Amino acid sequence: MLRIGDVRLPTNLLLAPIAGYCDLAFRTICREWGGVGLACTDLLSPQGLLRGTATSLDLAKTNDFDKPVGMQLYGSDPEIMAEGARWAVEHGATVVDINMGCPVDKVTKKDGGSKLLTDLS
Repeated sequence: MLRIGDVRLPTNLLLAPIAGYCDLAFRTICREWGGVGLACTDLLSPQGLLRGTATSLDLAKTNDFDKPVGMQLYGSDPEIMAEGARWAVEHGATVVDINMGCPVDKVTKKDGGSKLLTDLS
């Protein structure tokens, strides 16, 4: 059994946050086939979640069948990231993941993703 903090996962199979694919419908289909220990949402903008933009809210959509679920946030502002993490937990996230590996320009040009790893302070 795999554990992430206090969260016990039924299997060690994780569905990664695949940009453009990991909406609720896709996660549900994967779960119906079985074996998924944790499924993750698509990459989420904490600003979009906090402003209530339709796209962000749709990407973060979850339900009782979609548990446990991770919500992955990207960004670089610590205060906004913290507010986004609180939002995610209040809206069903079992685990909150901070994206620190995405090399895509739209993320790194805003100092998020893999760019976070270049600032050692």
